[in-house]
Amino acid sequence: MSALTFEIKDGKLIGREWLWHALKRVFMTIKSDGRYVWPLPEKEKKQRSKQQNRYYFGVVCKLVGDYCGYEQDEMHQEFAKKFLSYEKDGKTFVKSTTKLKTKEFEDYMEKCRMFAAEEFRCYIPLPNEPHNYYYDMDK
Repeated sequence: MSALTFEIKDGKLIGREWLWHALKRVFMTIKSDGRYVWPLPEKEKKQRSKQQNRYYFGVVCKLVGDYCGYEQDEMHQEFAKKFLSYEKDGKTFVKSTTKLKTKEFEDYMEKCRMFAAEEFRCYIPLPNEPHNYYYDMDK
């Protein structure tokens, strides 16, 4: 978590006068000199993109599914069980990919690609690779 650090001396804000107007009511309640830390909220991260979703189902799940004899949705369920499972109170749960942020979803897809390469010797091209047969089929 990031934080905003400021200093108050003799009841006055030092070095960041522009904050005084916005935080005046808060500072009025502070009775003593000292250094204070004001926590800032985390920057909101974006959910996975539509392009990521199309690539995941249309390329990653499709290629591995074709190789293993599964439908795309079945392959998705297998990947999710393998890489998004967690335990709580002795029970196993699978986190939904819809809850993943863009970076988390890319990390998840990298695990899927690595697994396919190691387990099945199945190469999955990256989204921006030229001559991506499966990805070009949507056009």
